[in-house]
Amino acid sequence: MGLIEQAPKPVLVLTSLVKHAEALHEMAHVKWDEVALVTGVVKGGERETIFNAVRDGNVNVLVATTPADEGLHPPPPRSLIVALSGNSRTRTLQRIGGLVRPYPGKDVAIAFDI
Repeated sequence: MGLIEQAPKPVLVLTSLVKHAEALHEMAHVKWDEVALVTGVVKGGERETIFNAVRDGNVNVLVATTPADEGLHPPPPRSLIVALSGNSRTRTLQRIGGLVRPYPGKDVAIAFDI
């Protein structure tokens, strides 16, 4: 959890496994209240509510699985932690591209690939 603590907020924590995402969410939620989880189970309206909470500053840590990579438009993070990636170089480049994309008020972008 040290990286999450140090990372500029909002931080997006990505993993390819749902169980891993759930465990990371639980661990982060012990320390912070402003934590959300998005997996394939979280559908349209609920997902948009979570993304809006991140945009509004009510959620500082978003833990997600690969649906966050696939055509969804979460708010741009200031930090990205790839906790468990796959073997796709293209997906890694897309994740970093989303991180460094300009956004009003965004002045920093930091990526960690564990």
